[in-house]
Order: sequence, then C-alpha cells, then structure tokens
Amino acid sequence: MSAEKSEAEFTLIFDKDYITPNAFDVIFKPILSQTKKHSFIGADFENAHSNETTLLPVSTTFIINREDVIVWHHFEHSYKERASVQDILNHL
Repeated sequence: MSAEKSEAEFTLIFDKDYITPNAFDVIFKPILSQTKKHSFIGADFENAHSNETTLLPVSTTFIINREDVIVWHHFEHSYKERASVQDILNHL
C-alpha cells in the first residue's frame, strides 16, 4: 500500500527482500496447503508479493528497554493472536 492510499503521516519503508523481518525473526512462510487455502478464498499470493516468495510478516510486539535491548516480544504465526494489553503491561 502506498503512502497516498493509506494517507499515512509517517514514512513507509518498502523492504522487498524482507531484510528487516528476517533480522528480527518475524517472518512466516506458509506451507503449500495454507497458500492453497488462501488462494481458494481469493488471496493472490503470486501478484501480492514483491518477489516469487509467499513470505508473510506477522503480528509482533516488541518491548525495547532504554539500552535498546529487546527485553520481551510476542510473536505468533496467526495474525488473530496478538499480545494483550495485560501481557505488555506485565513486561514493562
């Protein structure tokens, strides 16, 4: 999605080679049955990606301390599973 379409008021970065999510280990490669399932419901993996992969970013929450160290993170392959506010508060 472009900045114009999203009306974002911040900088959007296009990372076609997935360097950032790979560095933070927050990338998900669906298995063939998952891509077929998503294709069945209308998802177009081939045309939705910047390359031939079907890699997907996933919902991840990081808590970074004042020394710039990641002290906690929540990562889940299912985009429906998110860190709860209570989980986040418990790790602050």
